[in-house]
Amino acid sequence: MYKDRSERLRGLKERSSVTLEDICGLDPGLCYEGLNHALAIICLTQVVMLGFENKEAMHAWDIRIRYSLGEVHRFHVVVAPGTKLESGPATLHFCNDILVLVKDIPPTIMGQWKLSDLRRYGAVPNGFVFEGGTRCGFCE
Repeated sequence: MYKDRSERLRGLKERSSVTLEDICGLDPGLCYEGLNHALAIICLTQVVMLGFENKEAMHAWDIRIRYSLGEVHRFHVVVAPGTKLESGPATLHFCNDILVLVKDIPPTIMGQWKLSDLRRYGAVPNGFVFEGGTRCGFCE
């Protein structure tokens, strides 16, 4: 990471470098710690927040990362009462074959599931439902 583009153009060394593994979602457009244009990179073990000076730069990074990851989707959902999960608004991320449910800013993972391990899933009137057993993933 560089503080700004001029550092890279001058050939200065990076200020820091981070390797991210198990990326399972992206959440662009968040307001975080005074930044109006933040991009959350959600990994199974951590969330990295990147701040940008403008919306265009943030969207360019979002598009570039999504292209590298393959199939990445994000849906704003409401977790219904009566499940093991905390009810209320959340975001469901679908990246390749993993479903991840997050809440809050910065995003916190509430649950994660491999699509192949779910018992049932599909559309219902006004929503989407999936069912997982005790062996198919984790939820807090």
